[in-house]
Amino acid sequence: MQMLEDKAKSEVEFVTFSAGEQSFSIEITQVREIRRWSPVTALPHAPHEVLGVMNLRGSVIPIYDLAARF
Repeated sequence: MQMLEDKAKSEVEFVTFSAGEQSFSIEITQVREIRRWSPVTALPHAPHEVLGVMNLRGSVIPIYDLAARF
């Protein structure tokens, strides 16, 4: 039983995604939410990697194009 508990403690889960030709991983404990795509509000004079902002439950969230950034 102890061996199973030790194995469970040592396992780490990741969310993986692609941006352009590159693949990335983030530890799942660092992910708050995964959502479907929603339209964003464009920001004038924003850097090319900033697609705009969206309203998420009353908070303004910046949306980046990671493929353009890296």
